Amino acid sequence: MANGIKAMRKLQLYIEAVQGTAGVATIPWRGLGVLEDLGVPVEAPEDVGYMSGVDRYYIPYLGASLGLDSVPASFEHLPLLLECGVKAIGTGVADGAGSGKIYTYPMPTTSPNTIRTYTIEGGDNNEKEEASYCFAEEIKISGKGKGAVEMSAKVTGRGVSVLEYTASMAFVASTKKITDAANGLAGFVTGTTIKVTDTANNDGIYTVVTGGVAAEIVVTETLVDEGANSCTIQDWFSGGPTGLTLPTLEVMNFSKSKLYLDVIGGTVGTTIKSNTLLGFDMIIKTGWMGVPSGDGTSSFGFIKCADPGVTLDITFEHNGTARAEKAFYRALTARLLRLKVEGTALATAGTTYSYKTFIADLAGKWTKFSVLGEQNGNDIVTGTFTSKYDPTAAAFATFIVVNALATL
Repeated sequence: MANGIKAMRKLQLYIEAVQGTAGVATIPWRGLGVLEDLGVPVEAPEDVGYMSGVDRYYIPYLGASLGLDSVPASFEHLPLLLECGVKAIGTGVADGAGSGKIYTYPMPTTSPNTIRTYTIEGGDNNEKEEASYCFAEEIKISGKGKGAVEMSAKVTGRGVSVLEYTASMAFVASTKKITDAANGLAGFVTGTTIKVTDTANNDGIYTVVTGGVAAEIVVTETLVDEGANSCTIQDWFSGGPTGLTLPTLEVMNFSKSKLYLDVIGGTVGTTIKSNTLLGFDMIIKTGWMGVPSGDGTSSFGFIKCADPGVTLDITFEHNGTARAEKAFYRALTARLLRLKVEGTALATAGTTYSYKTFIADLAGKWTKFSVLGEQNGNDIVTGTFTSKYDPTAAAFATFIVVNALATL
């Protein structure tokens, strides 16, 4: 039996074709996070004459939580968070004859968007756990001087499960079959990867080419003939012994950020404010939540979107721009704000974009300004921009990512 190793942890995603229906996760998440099982046992209260109480418990609800820790944001992986929290796009729009693909994620106003849900697999070299119907409740994007732009998310899903089966099985080399007289193999379906342990000769990782049959599994790899052997079969991470090919990501650097501020009746992204943006922290409350309902499931029955919102803390150099925006704050004057981060040049410039790009376009008002702070003797001030739908601009919040991926 393997002993778990931190460096052997994995997180892999599957974009669910049908929301809530699990599938084989083949997208490696290049970041950090662990699945948490929210199925908490509850003690049943009773008066039965025992001072010690009686070990009678039940689990009323199954749920899963995944805190995706803060990691450098990339033009390729940030859309995976926006897809499961803001809107399902999936396929980028061509930028004229350029090589860039544009992914546009508007926050909902008068009706909910459709989002993608994920099956998420996580674990290490000892065990793989899985949760389906996963969506983002909250997405955070932040940046400050001399560092990368960072991203993180709070993801929620249905209960954590482990598919593992132990019985006496036979291995037949000529047909590459693993057979089980007890008929317990139906859960290991075609296309999945399995890990076999505690055999005489066949410990290893295999790809199921024919599965879903209780009596047998056919694999693509070579087996060794041996008699019936008590062993354990686990549903495993896709990719076989060498794992999946890791996607290439380009990190967003804070130094490539730009801030634009314009009048509410103008055009967002018109007026750049140079040498004043020192840092930012953006929280996207997606509004999505699971709704527990009496429909025969132990977890939430469906998801819905209610009360989405965006807040953005901007740390300013305390200069003329900061002074002007504080005046707009005191007057409750709505503003248009664009936060833009550019990356490397695209292979072919497009009609609109020449670089990989992330944009957050927000309409709203400043709802708070801090007292003067300091950074290495330099005066700074932080303003909180709260984005809501503005009738004058007919806008709320939209996120745009430009990368070179035709599909996610």
